[in-house]
Amino acid sequence: MKLNLVLLIAFVAFIASFANLVSETLDYGFPDDLVKADDNTTVGDSSENITWFVHVTDLHISKFMYLKNIKVLELVSELLKHVEPSVVVVTGDLTDAKTQDYSGSR
Repeated sequence: MKLNLVLLIAFVAFIASFANLVSETLDYGFPDDLVKADDNTTVGDSSENITWFVHVTDLHISKFMYLKNIKVLELVSELLKHVEPSVVVVTGDLTDAKTQDYSGSR
């Protein structure tokens, strides 16, 4: 009996939360700062309106893969010369701690 009562209360709470979520979603209006501006600026109409980001991830720099690391870093360096990004973001695994034969790590 107690289990049924607990399950009923949990179900009612779930339905009430869901109904509140739907109500809030339907009632939401756009904030004033999201209204389209009348400045007639078009994205991409000149190079002044473009912000470039470069995202590099999972470099896995390792002393055992030196030549591979150099090639990747040269590629990234060449890319940066041509793109001239405002921001470079490096994420993921920066180093690789595996041993030379990939049997362990240190």
